[in-house]
Amino acid sequence: MMKKQNRRSPGTILSCCLFLTLTVAFFSPMEVVLMNAEEFNFPFENVWWFQLGIALAAGLLLSLVLLALPPRAGRIAAAVPLGLGLAAYVQAMFLNGAMVSLTGARMKLTDGKRTGNLVIWALILLAVLIGTVLLQRKNRKRTDLVMRGLSLALIAVQSAAMVSQALTGGTPEKKPEQYLSVEGEFELARDTNVIEFVLDTADGTFVRRMLELFPELSDSLAGWVYYPNATSTHSRTYPSIPYMLTGEICHMDVPVSDYVDRAFENSSFLKGLYEKGTDIRIFTWNPALVSASAGDYIANSSGYRYSRFENLNLPKLEENLMHIALYKSLPYQFKNSFQYNIVLINYNSFRMSEAFNRDFSYMDPSFRNDLMIYDPMTVTDGYSRAYRFYHLFGTHPGADWDENLEGAEDAEEAAWDLDFRARALRGSFRMIEEYIGCMKELGLYDRATIIVTADHGISDDEDMVTNLDRKTVSCPIMMVKYAQCDQSRPMQVDYSPVAHEDIFATVEEALGAPVSGTGSGRALNEYTKDEPRDRFYYHSAFRSDEEGEIALREYLIDGDAEELSNWHITGNWWPVLYSENTVSDEKFEELPEAKGI
Repeated sequence: MMKKQNRRSPGTILSCCLFLTLTVAFFSPMEVVLMNAEEFNFPFENVWWFQLGIALAAGLLLSLVLLALPPRAGRIAAAVPLGLGLAAYVQAMFLNGAMVSLTGARMKLTDGKRTGNLVIWALILLAVLIGTVLLQRKNRKRTDLVMRGLSLALIAVQSAAMVSQALTGGTPEKKPEQYLSVEGEFELARDTNVIEFVLDTADGTFVRRMLELFPELSDSLAGWVYYPNATSTHSRTYPSIPYMLTGEICHMDVPVSDYVDRAFENSSFLKGLYEKGTDIRIFTWNPALVSASAGDYIANSSGYRYSRFENLNLPKLEENLMHIALYKSLPYQFKNSFQYNIVLINYNSFRMSEAFNRDFSYMDPSFRNDLMIYDPMTVTDGYSRAYRFYHLFGTHPGADWDENLEGAEDAEEAAWDLDFRARALRGSFRMIEEYIGCMKELGLYDRATIIVTADHGISDDEDMVTNLDRKTVSCPIMMVKYAQCDQSRPMQVDYSPVAHEDIFATVEEALGAPVSGTGSGRALNEYTKDEPRDRFYYHSAFRSDEEGEIALREYLIDGDAEELSNWHITGNWWPVLYSENTVSDEKFEELPEAKGI
């Protein structure tokens, strides 16, 4: 009797391939988007079906490749996507732990943890392969049943979880309608200019080390004042940037868009500058941090509908989503190669207005190149006062340049190294020096006020990802060049207790606008070194990229902010309610220390 031929099993192969591609390319990125819906500028409903189509097409293509193999080999080969999909599922569900991928920070991992993670992957893959080979020898139909059943069951489990999250958590309907163009980015007034550079995450510890490594910088900043005893109000880019433009403290009690709208509507800061005849232009990598209601005051503001699918840059969006997918699904050994940043995703996933031939270059080297090559600085008689707010990448994790604004070879390995961050900050000042040089050529420098600060200083260390107790101080860079300063004297170091809230009066006085009282501070140069002053700081910690921030904790700084002993927990904290996906009250019961008890 002839032996029965080993028939092909297209259903098994297709199920295994779809399990892999759906798990990695669809469920992983869409879960992150859904769980952080308030953070992404594009609505969930605009991308899920697009990404589903990509995952299904990839699964079908992979199936066709495996179906071209001989029947027995095809079935065994199908165990590979089944094993990889299972390992990716286990990684995302049980092995990742607390990740802060939305911040752009790289994970700090030991070699032992990386190796152990790879061993788990190898064991899962070997178990599936060996099991398939052994089971196929005994019963081909049972092999198909097990492989197909496991694949479809896990697809169903992930589908049910996503549907449940979409129905119970909901997705925010309101998306930003504000686009900040590059119009007039390097155009200044002939009479009075106030320039504010916000170098993201530029902490005082980086400044001190930078001045030690590059003492010549002090010479180029002759006449400037450096305030090392400075504090920010908030610990993260959101809500620091809206605060720095409005003076409205955020207690995380409403959704992001609601706070941003409320802050700009209630603030008289930009309105007062505008009414005094100031040309205001805001440049930031995240237009969602600026309310459309301020469009009447901001000269480079224009409408943009982020909720429209046709405005998406689909190739770039797909690249971003796959970075999310692979960062979440792959073992620790390969995660850093697919690191991503929510702000950058929001920035480059859209096709911006065609009225301008480029977008705002938030990376410091690109900003310098735009100034020096593409869009030289100009002066206009169209207005007598100008306020420019540049929110740049600074020393945010991911800054990969050296002191010359050139790519650093050791960027990935040294991302957390103090000297590396100090060199990157020196590169940022190289950019500022180029900007100053252009101002001098146009005769604008002497009469200008220039402020170099950060939205926040160090906001994380390894422990603070899941712990609200500060282990370090957080002092943002604060350097000021006042109009008509004495440039014959070297840079002065002033230890007066200053804060972000003092920038408002400083800008208003420099532009001759009425002091609005925004932030309740005085001008930076009105404080003295020994003046007693209480300053408040609001810190929030990340639990993971899926659960979001868990609480906002208030600190009181009652002395030199560079001394950790002067940072005191007040006992005031607020649950983070800016998203319906925030953690529940029960989570606080697991973390009683968050209540300041």
